[in-house]
Amino acid sequence: MNGDDLATRFRGFALPPGLDTTNAVEAGRRAVRRRRLAIAGAAAVLVVAATGVAYAAVIPAPERRPADAPEVVRLDITPGEPLTGCVPRDLPMPGGKRGAVRQDGATDRTGRYVLAGVTGTGFADSSAAPVRVLWRDDTIAAQQDGVQWLTVNAAGMMAGLETYYGHDRRAFLARDGSWYELMKPAGYALAVPAAVNERGDVFGTLVREVDAGDMLTRTGYRFHDTPAPADRDLVYWSADARGEPRILSEPGEAEAIGFDDRGNLVASVRTGAADHTPYVWSPELTSGGPLTLPAGIGGFRATFLRGGLLYGRLGELPARWDLRANRLVRIGDRARDVFAANDEGWLVYEGAAGQMLLSPDGVEHPLAGDPDGSGRLADPIWIGPGGRSFVAGRAGVAPSVLARWTCG
Repeated sequence: MNGDDLATRFRGFALPPGLDTTNAVEAGRRAVRRRRLAIAGAAAVLVVAATGVAYAAVIPAPERRPADAPEVVRLDITPGEPLTGCVPRDLPMPGGKRGAVRQDGATDRTGRYVLAGVTGTGFADSSAAPVRVLWRDDTIAAQQDGVQWLTVNAAGMMAGLETYYGHDRRAFLARDGSWYELMKPAGYALAVPAAVNERGDVFGTLVREVDAGDMLTRTGYRFHDTPAPADRDLVYWSADARGEPRILSEPGEAEAIGFDDRGNLVASVRTGAADHTPYVWSPELTSGGPLTLPAGIGGFRATFLRGGLLYGRLGELPARWDLRANRLVRIGDRARDVFAANDEGWLVYEGAAGQMLLSPDGVEHPLAGDPDGSGRLADPIWIGPGGRSFVAGRAGVAPSVLARWTCG
């Protein structure tokens, strides 16, 4: 893809402050010219520049850190009062239109930046095509139909994928007013960014073959497990290297989860037909390895990370692993899927009686409606401190909307 293609693809993109498409494309052209001058005659590397495929250094397995098995505790769930006094403020739609918000949003850790897919706004060529919208402080900062942003950090840096389906979808990072392609190592069909930290480092998953079961969910991009655990690896793009990939060595089929609150890289690795083990690397990638599973537990399937709390499943039940205290908490027997949580331990899960807010000490609160009966707080993608503020949908409202809720 050349600069003109990029300019066409990003046409109509409402840019955040400091980001200018023309300047970014021209900067890309200059970078390509510099690269061509630097490697004149090296035809193979010119192909790399043109196709987005790069040679990647493989980071050897780090020094193994001894890890004690975690303390295992059970969080018994007790009934509490419904969450009341909740008032929503809808996030604006592109062009002032009422588009339908898809349930695949993401936020930074503070909740200031919000990402979501929106359909039916008329922004894209087809009214059904999703537009990826970035809100900053509840106002639209960017909207675009060319790249599906998957993650955003507290500085507003975004990482994501092209939305044009096929094996050549490219990954990008937007930071400091510029676009950077996150180069894909040779031999892989897809590189999927999972998280970007405050420095601008990106952690992601490499896929050798795209599976129809892979999809974007409420807790991030999720991969369908293949019968033989061998087709996914981990990749790290350092902010200093400007998009050059490094592959992390690990023993099985891996999935990047994110960065914890100490800067460690956290992943889930499958080494058997169904067994998953969390892996943690230091920020410098000089030490790391698998966490030690408690006796009698075959695996912990990590799904998302909030601060130092790693959420996932122990068999059929949800659980969270406190990485700082090395404590594994089984979350009752009424909870099903946990799809939103914060770094204090507040979470929202799907139970037999609907969606419930659960406090860190196990008191559940049914999600309540707003006072005028025009909808109900549902499907949150961010939970604020103390479990009293949310970015969430409004059930019963058509088309679906995304709102910032405050509760009494």
